[in-house]
Amino acid sequence: MARAVNVLLLVGLGLLFVLFATVVLPRANRVLTRVCLELFRDAVEQSGRKREERKRLLQSIHATSTYPVYASKTIVYTGVVAVAFSLLGAVLMFYGLQTLLTAEEAVLAAIPPELHFIVPTQFGGITTERLLLVFVASTATFGAVGGLATYYARWWYLGVRSNQRRILVDESVARTIAFIYALSRSGMVYPQIMRTVGRNRKAFGQSAEEIGVVVKDMDLFGADLVTALERIAQRTPSEQFGDFADNFANALQSGQNVTQYLREQYDQYQEERIANQERLLELFAALGEGYVAGLVAGPLFLITILLIFGILTGGMLDILRANIYILVPIANLAFIGYVDSISEPLSTYQAPIRQEVASRRLQVRRTGDEARADGGVTRGGEINRLRLTAYNRFRRLHATFVDPLETVVTRPTMLLAVTVPLALATAAVRLWLLEEAGTLTIRTADDVAIQSTLFVVATFAVVQEINSRKLRSIESAVPDLLERLANTNEAGMTFTESLRRIDRSDLGVLNVEVERLLADINWGARTEKALYRFNDRIGSSTIARVVALLTNAMAASGNLAPVIRIAADEAREDRRLRRSRRQEMFMYVIIIYLAFFIFIGIGVALQAILIPAIPSAQELGGLAQGPGGLNVNLPINPVQGAAKEQYTLLLYHAAIVQAVCSGFVAGQMGEGSVANGAKHVAVMLLLAYVVFLLFA
Repeated sequence: MARAVNVLLLVGLGLLFVLFATVVLPRANRVLTRVCLELFRDAVEQSGRKREERKRLLQSIHATSTYPVYASKTIVYTGVVAVAFSLLGAVLMFYGLQTLLTAEEAVLAAIPPELHFIVPTQFGGITTERLLLVFVASTATFGAVGGLATYYARWWYLGVRSNQRRILVDESVARTIAFIYALSRSGMVYPQIMRTVGRNRKAFGQSAEEIGVVVKDMDLFGADLVTALERIAQRTPSEQFGDFADNFANALQSGQNVTQYLREQYDQYQEERIANQERLLELFAALGEGYVAGLVAGPLFLITILLIFGILTGGMLDILRANIYILVPIANLAFIGYVDSISEPLSTYQAPIRQEVASRRLQVRRTGDEARADGGVTRGGEINRLRLTAYNRFRRLHATFVDPLETVVTRPTMLLAVTVPLALATAAVRLWLLEEAGTLTIRTADDVAIQSTLFVVATFAVVQEINSRKLRSIESAVPDLLERLANTNEAGMTFTESLRRIDRSDLGVLNVEVERLLADINWGARTEKALYRFNDRIGSSTIARVVALLTNAMAASGNLAPVIRIAADEAREDRRLRRSRRQEMFMYVIIIYLAFFIFIGIGVALQAILIPAIPSAQELGGLAQGPGGLNVNLPINPVQGAAKEQYTLLLYHAAIVQAVCSGFVAGQMGEGSVANGAKHVAVMLLLAYVVFLLFA
């Protein structure tokens, strides 16, 4: 019997593994897709009361699966999970009944007399019919729960993804409209404007992704611009973007002054953008309150109660470990992931706005090359090409070693490549020395781990903060730079002449970067290429959008003043909204710190006052007097000695885990980046370590 049950267990786990393989392996996924369509295509295309709504959800998240594929897979996933859970439920019930059979007396004493009939007793035990009924009920229950959960979870996930994209599109639609309006002022035709926006969607957010779909509709399926805009208006999850696309299509069809219409839309959506920001801040405020209540105060209360109860009764150790080491970190990771998914980062890191063309792909002839009849070049040209390829390959490595400090400040994550191996090596040596000295314990190992973590996190936090402040100061100076460029361009100067003119004035933190930009142009680089390099050096999302706007406007017209003024307004509004969010979220960062201080305070009280004051079981029994002066058996058995140390260690670890989780959440909530939470982690972790070091 046991062998058959083990076979069921293997089959159930095997089904789940096959399902997992179809998710992670492309070839297995293709096979499953063909099977699902063969079996269920007609059924899912002809039935389902929510079919149209679910099709729109798939379109709104730009899913790579069509509705028949997704719906067919959902049916198959539901069936496979239901069968697997049924088998696992039977296995669980078998081993559960086996446990009951081996603990008959304990079970009879623990359950009400009305339920004694399910336990084997001297009256005959469980009959075959009852046993079969229990197995059928358990398998049906587990299978139904697993299958229904899988079915509804897949469709619920679409709604969550669509809502996330709606928030992100609403947040960035004003910037995209500003970009379209600015390019229209430069004289660029509208289909080309759409293509330009689509190429720069990494700099302009999810609303530019929607424009990218418009471009694909035109270039791949031959639709005209009006038709493509009408289609995206029906598919987008954002009502605001849908209204803009519809109105834009109507303006193009009616022949009205589209530039004037875009100006009106730009002004309107700037106001909408402020309203969206306020709604987003309200959402973040609610999330902040929920986090403090559910993931700080809640675990604190639960851990405190379980800790006290465990110390008094000698139990709850495993439950406490599960809460501290598993549930709290997972819940915090899920919260960080959700907050990140509904907001564009406040940090200024941004993907490059274009791809460099590798030198080996450029069809150019260099000095020393001699043309051959077949169109090739001589050996001298090949050598030069190899030299240039080698230089491009090792250029970044060379820059890293020539100026490592600048590299680390510009890209703080590069520091981790040094500090993490160094911390691991140092920790390994220290642990080995402790082992050799015979003083290696869990507490000393904790000291080594926490000190190493503090070294890594604190050093990263320092360079991250330096870089963030540098970029914030640069972005603060961008509107003033653009205003000066616009003024000089309106006076009749070219863009390069305007740069030379304003280079003589004080631009603050941008002085050095503008000098580099001008030097690049003076040495013969095209202005567009010099601007790309300017963007790469700074790595700011605001600069990325400005550069994308300027380079594309230059290709269309020499009258850049209106475009530059729009870019200045946009940069100024970006800065104001960022500052507003940081100020609003600062209060919740303070609340997270206060909640952590309370956590530490309760931990110190338990550590220094309650735990040492707990009497032994004998002392408690001696103090309790029943009727007639007889001792009473109390239902508590306080832990003592080494067992008490385990609870003390768990309290210490709870503070450390909470410090790390709360620190990263504070960075994500306050500054829109987990990386910026490193400084909060360093402060909280150091505080927890010092406090428990003093009171332990």
